[in-house]
Amino acid sequence: MLSDGEANNGITDIDDLCTVVSRYRNDGASISTIGVGIDYNSFFMESIATSSGALFYHLDYMSKLEQILTQELETLAALTMKQAKLSIVLPKGMQREKNLNDYSEAASGTVYLGNVFEDQEILFECFTDEEGAASGIKNVEVILEFQDYKGTKHKNTIIISIPLVGEEDMDNVVIDEKVIESVKTLMQSKAKREAIRHFEDRNFEAIQSMDSSSFDKLSNNYSMDVRDSLMEVKELQSSLSYDITEEKRSQIKEEYAVNLQRSRRKR
Repeated sequence: MLSDGEANNGITDIDDLCTVVSRYRNDGASISTIGVGIDYNSFFMESIATSSGALFYHLDYMSKLEQILTQELETLAALTMKQAKLSIVLPKGMQREKNLNDYSEAASGTVYLGNVFEDQEILFECFTDEEGAASGIKNVEVILEFQDYKGTKHKNTIIISIPLVGEEDMDNVVIDEKVIESVKTLMQSKAKREAIRHFEDRNFEAIQSMDSSSFDKLSNNYSMDVRDSLMEVKELQSSLSYDITEEKRSQIKEEYAVNLQRSRRKR
């Protein structure tokens, strides 16, 4: 779908449109969106693509359209799963946040991945609730449902064993640095998109009030140096102003789309 992303007729509310789009997703259709020019609403276009399990692109020059369409067709040719969705069953005493990749989630917690054409890494942050869970090995059930290219339905279930320890034993826990780097990348991507959304809404006060609590949390919990990621976000924030050139606005649009795709395709 090519659009300026400004709904002005019929259903115009983003949430309502996403509800309509989710019905297409349930029928096996995905809608990739292409934002044209520099005046479209990036979040609007992202929301439609995300709700249907597809991708969002920025189109600044018409010569780039062939490249985008070729990429979409190559994606379909490499399709390994259709209508893929994840469900996670946690043991008593444990909860989770929404997926860090920003895939669409239902109220039930089902995560909609849409069409899958390459290995993907989906990250969730799990934590204990107020009652807490006793220390020891906890089993998390992960259910993947999808259709293959022939339309045959599949349902695979795996068990992931997670060691749960008390605070006094945290010094003995081995941290997977690759996972932490992935979390940092996803948080950086999300923060950049949030700043750009505020910019497109001309909410410069919100840009300035964006805090670094999520990065602070990562730094405190995992003893990770997040200064480089935080600096990139701050540099982007400082560049967002009323009087930027059209070329700069196009670059910002491209950065929004690239950061969204990075959160979906990185493995």
